[in-house]
Amino acid sequence: MGMDIMGISPTKKCGEYFRANIWWWSPLWEYCDQVAPEICEQVKYAYSNDGDGLDDEDSKALATVLLKEYKEGNTKKYQDERDTKIKTLSEGSWGTHYGFDADFVKEFANFLRYCGGFNIW
Repeated sequence: MGMDIMGISPTKKCGEYFRANIWWWSPLWEYCDQVAPEICEQVKYAYSNDGDGLDDEDSKALATVLLKEYKEGNTKKYQDERDTKIKTLSEGSWGTHYGFDADFVKEFANFLRYCGGFNIW
């Protein structure tokens, strides 16, 4: 299963479409919710494919937060801490399957900046 994130009114090619399988979407959205809860709480069904999402203004606001966190090194720090925790899990544990990468967050932030709002399908 995956999440197809579709831009509503993209202004650049990178804002048209963003894809993440469930193993990458869950940690990505959890991170977004951690750094910008007041924005992310507006998406009630972030883990389903029913069309929920954010408007243009909130998408850009989330992009701003994510890019700031990325530039300040906080996203990479979060990734490193997460990787350390995952190493303590037993092999085959569900948690070992979920991926997170700071550059993936940056890619999502760039999508958000130019998507004109999005829906999750």
